[in-house]
Amino acid sequence: MWGHGVRGAAWHVSPGPSLWSWGEKITIAPLAPNIVRIRSECGLPTQCIDWGKNQRNVKKLIQILWAAVQQTPVPPYR
Repeated sequence: MWGHGVRGAAWHVSPGPSLWSWGEKITIAPLAPNIVRIRSECGLPTQCIDWGKNQRNVKKLIQILWAAVQQTPVPPYR
């Protein structure tokens, strides 16, 4: 799903609920060349504790993106 942030396009991802959470809202926004902001928030506005789920979401996404960049022989942008 696409959205628009202050500095351009952003990707918005919403994984569904699981046994551990009601779901999260993950936003990936490019800020500058080679710089992105990744934010994970609880999908339920009244949820007070995320038990580390949002931090794990961000770390996992960074690992996936880093692995993809390392396997790409040239920059994936033009």
